[in-house]
Amino acid sequence: MYVLQELDGTLTRFSYANGVLKKVDETAIVAKDFKGDIVVRIFHISPDGKFLYATNRGTANDISIFKVLKTEN
Repeated sequence: MYVLQELDGTLTRFSYANGVLKKVDETAIVAKDFKGDIVVRIFHISPDGKFLYATNRGTANDISIFKVLKTEN
């Protein structure tokens, strides 16, 4: 499961097993030194499950693309 935090643009990945969510990792959709408004609107996983797209409609007005790795957690 993925959660995209609206206020700071952080993308968090969780695993799910036996009714429990466990935080696996976390990254940002903007650079660490980014100055400007972050306004995340949507994220989408490609139909083949290989990529995750996240939009920042704030100052940068860009799309971040992440490769989805198949890992066991």
